[in-house]
Amino acid sequence: MKKMVLVGIDVSADELVVAVERDQQTLPVATFENDAAGHRKLIRWITKPGRRARVCLEATGIYGLELSLALSRAKQVEVMVANPRAIKDFARAFLQRSKTDALDAKAILEFVKRMPFQVWQAPPIEILQLRAISRRITALTKNMTMEKNRLRASCAWVRKRSR
Repeated sequence: MKKMVLVGIDVSADELVVAVERDQQTLPVATFENDAAGHRKLIRWITKPGRRARVCLEATGIYGLELSLALSRAKQVEVMVANPRAIKDFARAFLQRSKTDALDAKAILEFVKRMPFQVWQAPPIEILQLRAISRRITALTKNMTMEKNRLRASCAWVRKRSR
């Protein structure tokens, strides 16, 4: 039988702070880059030969989606994407008032240990593609607005200088 590793991850834009319990022992908190290479290193670390992992992270929107997708593709990993409010209230119930990434990761680890595990289902590829297109349209619209403002400002400057 494969041994189960429990993992709590605090996700930010640049890094993943990871709390792990393996063989009923809590390991020191580790950090990984929040990019594809960091995701691969994390998956290798938590699924060392013969191990399965249950991973919990907060629903942090764009920062956690790629990680959630990478984890869900790994055969030995189950992923739960939890509501941030639920984790915050859970930590508060344990009188955790301090707020650091390491403490958040440990609170998420406790959450995955004590609460019913609900496996996250990745959105269908069509939804992910639509989301990417929508985000690109939004970015292009912002860029177009900035360029129009620059054009308007430069035209006003030229008109002012030509008088």
